[in-house]
Amino acid sequence: MCMKLNELAGKKPLDILKEVNVFSIPIDLDLILDKLGVIKIASSFSDLERALEKKPGSISGLVLFNEQDVGIYYKNDDDLEKKRFTIAHELGHCCLHENLLKDDYIEMLCDEEQVINKEEKEANDFASELLIPEEQLRIIHSRLILPSLNKLSEVFEVPKTLMIQRLTELKMTYYDDEREKLVPPCL
Repeated sequence: MCMKLNELAGKKPLDILKEVNVFSIPIDLDLILDKLGVIKIASSFSDLERALEKKPGSISGLVLFNEQDVGIYYKNDDDLEKKRFTIAHELGHCCLHENLLKDDYIEMLCDEEQVINKEEKEANDFASELLIPEEQLRIIHSRLILPSLNKLSEVFEVPKTLMIQRLTELKMTYYDDEREKLVPPCL
């Protein structure tokens, strides 16, 4: 088993933020990975997609490791927000599902997969909590006259879908810029 995965096992997003003392927004993923000793690598995945007979452009990220190191690969031509989500999602797998990550197993995030299993949902939630810490979200949200989805996503440098997930989970009102509608918290 990988020593680095053993070190990451069981860590929660807030534990990581406290451990590496990162709380400024947007969350500095490079600093987090550096302090955790996790390598990030940009990739096109085109050769892997062909080898696995996946649709071109469908692989967003993956985790590879050896006895000592963990590498998180992300798609080099994704936008910044998607890259940040992918990296945080894959880090979530390292912390939450290290028992599933065996020497012959490759964890991949594929855009074409419509069914989200329990592990993928947990990794999505991990990414949400890491990139959008509740305390910082509540502070920034309260300072905005109109807390719009676009502005909050921009400030935290996350995809809008991830911001919607977090706002909904925390039962916070926001303005949906595209629908020109105030979205109340779901009670």
